[in-house]
Amino acid sequence: MNMNNVSVKVKRRKSQVTGKQTPLCIQLICRRKMKRIPLDNKVYEEEWDSVREMVQIPPGTDRQRTEYLLQVSETVCETCRMIRQIIEEQPSNKDFSVDDIVKLYKERSASMYLSAYIKNWRIFSWRREKRPLPAITKAWGTVSSRLSERISG
Repeated sequence: MNMNNVSVKVKRRKSQVTGKQTPLCIQLICRRKMKRIPLDNKVYEEEWDSVREMVQIPPGTDRQRTEYLLQVSETVCETCRMIRQIIEEQPSNKDFSVDDIVKLYKERSASMYLSAYIKNWRIFSWRREKRPLPAITKAWGTVSSRLSERISG
């Protein structure tokens, strides 16, 4: 399947409450079937350019929020890049659905969470903390719950 058969768009959910942050998602459409991959990032309406499908930083935004928005922008770009790579890797002679793409994305992102956990574990193990185990245990709890959400959901 080539990229022309799959539409990959970034969307911001509409809020029923004015001035509320809402989450972003990746919308995939293939053969008239649509699936959405929710992202953990939320932005305000004025921080989202729906035409260009990208985060924008409004004038007067403070430094902390600007850093957050830059991180959101990077996450969106990396997620789209991963999805497009998954699509490009599929054999052109094989039928593929949006369900297949979502499944492969969840598998890859789960493996990324595991890699991040291992990296953080190494950092903790090299620190001179008297009790690094509770921090590692908490980090693993976070990683494993996210893995479960992404794989099941």
